[in-house]
Amino acid sequence: MTALFIGKDTAFAAKDFTAQYEILLQKFPELKSLTYTEQVHGDRAFEIGPDAGRLTCAGEGDALFTRLKNRAVLIRTADCIPILFYSQKDSLVGAVHAGWRGLKARILTKTLAATFGVADLTFVVGPFIGGKSYEVGADVAHEFAAGVRQAKENGKFWLDLRKVLEAEFNDLGVAPSAVEWYDDDTLAASEWYSARRGDSGRNLSLIFRDR
Repeated sequence: MTALFIGKDTAFAAKDFTAQYEILLQKFPELKSLTYTEQVHGDRAFEIGPDAGRLTCAGEGDALFTRLKNRAVLIRTADCIPILFYSQKDSLVGAVHAGWRGLKARILTKTLAATFGVADLTFVVGPFIGGKSYEVGADVAHEFAAGVRQAKENGKFWLDLRKVLEAEFNDLGVAPSAVEWYDDDTLAASEWYSARRGDSGRNLSLIFRDR
């Protein structure tokens, strides 16, 4: 099983996303397909089947999963949370893009419902914007529980996306030991792309199983 997070890595530098995807396909020649989505900050998930082409956009959505080997699923982020997951018992793997809208819509819960359960899953959460970096307005802050936001003197709030996701994991019955977290804050760590910093590039997150 391969799970990979790619930031400002010159080995994957290219003129556009399609060219980056081609580099990934060249790096992993065992792949039969690489599938991504047109991300819209929603709650739609796609199951990738055997008819997926070598390089395919599944459509408008923010999560993908597959039970087929050598079929990579990929999402892009630049401050939002990239969540990769895989099963310990079968070939299931998946990728979820979750910003504040996706978390509010509980995209992870809806994606896992489509896979029929979470009992044997392991999650790997990649770099995203930190709780002391993500400043939002009151309208966004009050979409979430008081415990995940902190008021600032300027009338805005810090919003801790990790705490929001931790609460969802808890609701799902996912044990903390089943979640691996990257500690990097995309706004503070220059090796990752950050929309809040003004970067036009995106971090890539992909997962596939080769056996």
